[in-house]
Amino acid sequence: MIKGFTRKNLYMVTGVIIALVILYLGLYLLFITPMKTEVNSLDKQLGLYKKQYERLSTKVNEKNEDKNVKKVRAKVPADKKTDDVLLELQKIAGTANVTIDYLESGIKLTGQQQNKESTFQEVTYLLDASSRSLMNINRFMEGLRAADRLIQIETINIQQKEKNVGLTLTFRFFYTE
Repeated sequence: MIKGFTRKNLYMVTGVIIALVILYLGLYLLFITPMKTEVNSLDKQLGLYKKQYERLSTKVNEKNEDKNVKKVRAKVPADKKTDDVLLELQKIAGTANVTIDYLESGIKLTGQQQNKESTFQEVTYLLDASSRSLMNINRFMEGLRAADRLIQIETINIQQKEKNVGLTLTFRFFYTE
């Protein structure tokens, strides 16, 4: 054994170790356990808040999608109304100082696919127009974009010559019949 290490010293060292273990366990039970419980509780609250946030953001996205769908549906008439299309094109061309030289309806594009799931029907048009300036052609295109009907432009061909500008345009109007 170690010299000068008596039984009394052994009891004191053992007592100090036991006191430290009891102090550690007491502090653990007094501070650490409540903190762990609080962390678990906060984790549960965080999970609930995340679920609630996801639910609310989904509802907001659905409302925004509903608004967008309503806007698109508002631009799609119930039937073809070819006369209205022609009048609208003529009105847009008149305000933009563009002359419509040729208009063909119902053309088939190469590679065009019919979507059976779509609730919209479509009519494809081929238009040749001319004007004295490119600015007028741009105003005509802007008028088409701002039209009351849903339109999808397939091809645009603009040819600028010395005295005039030519436009060849293939586009689709949609309707729900």
